[in-house]
Amino acid sequence: MTEVTAAFVRASLPKRDPDGHKGTFGKVHILAGAVGFTGAPALASQAAVRTGSGLVSLSVPEKIWPVLAGKCLEAMPAPVPPFPALLE
Repeated sequence: MTEVTAAFVRASLPKRDPDGHKGTFGKVHILAGAVGFTGAPALASQAAVRTGSGLVSLSVPEKIWPVLAGKCLEAMPAPVPPFPALLE
């Protein structure tokens, strides 16, 4: 069994290019959220940013897009039309 310490994590992760930019460090797209449930998409996008993802985009239902646009300071939220076929 290996103890997960800060030193272990630093040694396990690849070195980041000091000349890198957002496009260098990966892209994450999150499709989430519903009316009354804006916390999970906000937290998921924040986690993706904080763990080193370069570009984080978030697609949410149109009705909650204004809420997420205010909550997400670093991720890029975008409204999507309703998708009832996915809910059946």
